Amino acid sequence: MLFASGCISKEGNEKSNNTKSTPTTEQSQDAIDESEQTYPEKATDYNLVFIPVNIQDSDYFNRIVDEYLDTEEPVNTFETMKECGIEFNKLERGLFTQEPYKSNKELFTVEVLPNIDYVLNSFEEYLKDNYLISKFKFRENDVPIFVINTGGLEGGVAGNCSSKNKYIKLFLTLSEEEIEKRLNCGIMLNDYALTHELSHYFGLTDERLLEGEQKNEVFPNCTTREDAEKSWGNLVGNGEGVLRVGYFQGCDKYPDYVRPTEWSLMGSNLPGRIYDHPEVLGDRILGEFNIRYIEGKLN
Repeated sequence: MLFASGCISKEGNEKSNNTKSTPTTEQSQDAIDESEQTYPEKATDYNLVFIPVNIQDSDYFNRIVDEYLDTEEPVNTFETMKECGIEFNKLERGLFTQEPYKSNKELFTVEVLPNIDYVLNSFEEYLKDNYLISKFKFRENDVPIFVINTGGLEGGVAGNCSSKNKYIKLFLTLSEEEIEKRLNCGIMLNDYALTHELSHYFGLTDERLLEGEQKNEVFPNCTTREDAEKSWGNLVGNGEGVLRVGYFQGCDKYPDYVRPTEWSLMGSNLPGRIYDHPEVLGDRILGEFNIRYIEGKLN
């Protein structure tokens, strides 16, 4: 699986005065179009709002959300995977087991909404911006997270983050049987997708080369060597192995820009077998600079 490109964080947390309108299960796009949903205010910096799409079983969905957040230490072990008959060479951790989210958990609340039925004909349709987000009135401090069962449609994307409207989409591309088996075995879903995509939300980009048009963009973790020396020069040498901070060539759509680590969670999936890189098994898989950057945004 690959992760989609990043999006810029929202600036400020102004509060709105929306009143609650209880969402109902929608049966078609037209039904969704007819109603705009609003939700009550929360006294928190960031409210993670999980919206299931094509997932009728609320208990099942709550288990999926728990896995994405994973507030306890993960129980995933290679032995567990073998016992469950799962071909899986990566250990995974939820959002609140990873820095800087782990140390700033009090800044977040979590809200789970009822299911929305919204069946499309192709995986590409799910990737389009604005197909659901415009039907809701979210608060300034909401981070909408659509978790979408693609109904068996093939797709190679674990998640993406919209730069246009600031929301996250996570895709369940496995069969329900496979997802259930992983949940029962304590196996995390989607390769750290929520942590990766939420970090896009706060402004980081992908630390791998992407195809696409160059637009002279500069990102915190993908920039010129001169700017990089100013941004993370005082961290060079920190970290171990693939997480050691330095100046590594190529990121986003810019082969001449540099990124702060050889590999971090803002790169592609874990490099090779995770057991070859024990330094990424801890709680600082985003890398020292990225952790410091997001922590600055949070605080």
